[in-house]
Amino acid sequence: MNEILVETYRRPDIIVRKQKARLIYDNYDTTKRIENTVNSIYRITVALLVIVTLCRLLCNNNNTIFVEASKLAASLEVH
Repeated sequence: MNEILVETYRRPDIIVRKQKARLIYDNYDTTKRIENTVNSIYRITVALLVIVTLCRLLCNNNNTIFVEASKLAASLEVH
């Protein structure tokens, strides 16, 4: 009879432990998801900055080439 009472009192403790373990796991899982999301946003931001920087460099170089070509053409037409 005592064993049944002891078992009855232990069960809620086991349930509480399982709930705490599940809560810790859920918090860990949520933390990992947030971390992965932040890392993804960071990678996308860096990639966009690299693309914008490359485009600006290429556009500036192309404009310089076009200006130099225009000056050369103008100097050839004058002579």
